[in-house]
Amino acid sequence: MSEWVIEKVNNYDSSIGEVHYLPHRPVCRKDKTSTKVRIVFDASSTLPGPSLNDCINAGPSLATPLFFILLRFRANKYAFIADIEKAFLQIALDKIDRNYLRLIWFDDIYNINNSNLFSSALGTYRICRVPFGVTSSPFLLNATLIYHAERYCLNDNNISSKLLQSLHIDDLISSCVTIEEGILFFNKCKDILKEGGFNLRKFESNSSAFEKQINGDNYERQTNTRVLGLKWNKTEDSIIYSFEDLLNVASIVPTKREVMSFIASIYDPIGLINPVVVTCKNLFQRVCVSKLGWNENLYGDLLSTWNLILSDFKSVFQIAVPRWYMSPGLGNINNVKFELHGLSDASVKSFGCCVYLRFFNANFSRASFIASKSRVAPLGKNTMPQLELSATLLLAKLLASIYDQLISIYNISNIIYWTDSTICLHWIFNTNNTYEQFVQNRLNKIRELTLICNWNYIESFRNPADIISRGSSLKKLNNYELWFYGPNFLNDISIKWPYYEHVNHSNETLEVLCNVVHVKVNVNLDFINVDKFSDFRYLLRVTSWILRFINNAKDKKKNIFKTGLITAEEIDNAKRLWIKFSQINLIDENKFKQLRKDLRLFVSDGIYRCRGRIEHADL
Repeated sequence: MSEWVIEKVNNYDSSIGEVHYLPHRPVCRKDKTSTKVRIVFDASSTLPGPSLNDCINAGPSLATPLFFILLRFRANKYAFIADIEKAFLQIALDKIDRNYLRLIWFDDIYNINNSNLFSSALGTYRICRVPFGVTSSPFLLNATLIYHAERYCLNDNNISSKLLQSLHIDDLISSCVTIEEGILFFNKCKDILKEGGFNLRKFESNSSAFEKQINGDNYERQTNTRVLGLKWNKTEDSIIYSFEDLLNVASIVPTKREVMSFIASIYDPIGLINPVVVTCKNLFQRVCVSKLGWNENLYGDLLSTWNLILSDFKSVFQIAVPRWYMSPGLGNINNVKFELHGLSDASVKSFGCCVYLRFFNANFSRASFIASKSRVAPLGKNTMPQLELSATLLLAKLLASIYDQLISIYNISNIIYWTDSTICLHWIFNTNNTYEQFVQNRLNKIRELTLICNWNYIESFRNPADIISRGSSLKKLNNYELWFYGPNFLNDISIKWPYYEHVNHSNETLEVLCNVVHVKVNVNLDFINVDKFSDFRYLLRVTSWILRFINNAKDKKKNIFKTGLITAEEIDNAKRLWIKFSQINLIDENKFKQLRKDLRLFVSDGIYRCRGRIEHADL
C-alpha cells in the first residue's frame, strides 16, 4: 500500500458499478535470489461464470520472439543479461478499471501475526498497477516499453532498436564484441528505461571483468544462471540442457494424456535435441493410431518404447552446447568469412532440417550448430519425395529467419542449402514445368525464399539432418560430432565438397524415380504400400510401369519390349488389377455368398459388378 500497488476501497459505495474479485495464492521459489515468495493472482478462475481473462482482449503479441533473442545472444564473445525490477507493477491502471481487480485480504495488514491470523477482520482492496497473470498484461508492458524506447530513437535510433530486439517481457538478453561496447549499451538501456520509471538490475555476464564493471567489486558472482528458461554456465560459457525436472513428471506406466504432457514439457527453443524430441512424438503418433483413450495406460510395444525413452533420459545427466558460435580460442582468427549452411532430410516417420554457421579463412574452417526444426510425417498422406520437399521448405523458412537476425552481426557471404534428394533438386531446378498442386505450391515458396543456384546435393551419411529423420537417443546424440559441428567438409578445408550435376529428366521418368519397388514375378500388389500415394492416378501410373517391367521380363526371349510413355490401355489394365486386388478380402469373407445374392452381383472380366437401373435405359 505504501507504494500504491494496492489501495483499500469502500464496500458500501453504490456508485462503483461492476466489480470483480481475484483469487490469489503464494508461490514459493527457493531458487530465486530476490523474490522468494510471490503473490499470484488467478485471473483465469471460472467459478462462477466466465473468468476475467475470458472477458479481456489480450491484444497483439509485441514481444520479440524468444528464438530470435537466443540467436543474437549466442552471436558475440561477451554475453549479458539483466531484468527490469517489478516491471508490470511500474504501469498504473486507469481508475475506472481497478474495480475489476479487487481482492480480499486482512483489514489491518500491519498487525497480522500467528496469534490473530484466523480471527482478524477481512477488508477489500483493489490493484492499482498492471498485475502479472492477466491476459492483457504482456501487451500493456511491451507497448509501454516500446513507447519509451521509440521516444529515445530521436537521439539514437540504433540503441533503441537494439534495446527492443533484446527485450523479452521484462528480461534484457544481449551480446557484444567488446566489454566497452557492452558497458556503453547497458548504461544507455538503463537510462532509457529509467526515464519510463523502470529499473534495470541483476546484471550477469560470462565475463567476470564485465560484471565487476557494472556491479562493483563486492558483487558475489554465481556460476550458473538461467536465460529464458535455459541453464547458462557462465564460467564455461555453455548452454546446458538438464532433464531432472522433466523426469519428475514422467510416469512408469503412463496414459496417453501423460505421454502428451511429457512431450509438451520438453523445452528445446533452438532444436538442440530435436532428434530425441521427434522420437517421442513418433511414439505419441503410434499411441494415437492405437486408438487408446486419454486416460488409458500404454501396453505392449508402446510401453516398451516408452521405457526405453525414459531410461535414455535417465542415463544422460545433461547435454551442453557452447553459448558462443565461435567458441573460446577461435575468436582471434584473421580475415574471417561467414556462411550459413542448412541441410534437410525426410523419412516415412518424420522430416526436419538443421542450420550451421561456418566461419573460415584461407587456412582454417569450422562450423557450429545454430538451430534445427522437425515435423512428424503425416500418416499415409505423402510420398517420400513430397516429404523430402516439405523438409526443404522447412529449411528455406528456417534459414530465412536466421539470416534476417544474424546479417546485422556477421557479414554473411553465402547461404547454401543441402538435401540428399535428387528428385527435390530436379523439381527446384526445373522451373519450366508445372507440377501437381502440392509440389508446385511448395516449390513456389522455396524459390521465393532461396536462390536456386545455392541448392546442392549431399550424401545421406554426411547429412546431419538424417539424424532428425531417423530419430536418435540422447546417449547417441551426445556423441554425434556430425550433429554439433555439421559435415566434415565444413570443418576441414582439405576435404572436397559434394558435387551434383543436374540432369533434366522427363516427367514420366521422374515419376518412376519417385518410388523404388521390388517386383515379384507372381503379381501380388501387397508389396505396393498404398498409404504412400495421395493420388489414385499416380498409383496407376506407377503400377503400369511395374506391369510393363514384368511383361518385358517375361517376353525377353521373344525380344518383344514395350518402350515409350505409358499408354491408356496400360493404365486401364492397372486399374482393373487394383479393383480385383481390392475385392480379394471381400470374396474371402463368410458373408459374401449372401451379399452376392442381395446385391445381385455378377462377374465381368474377372471383376464383381453390381447391376443398376441404367442397364434398362435406352442408350
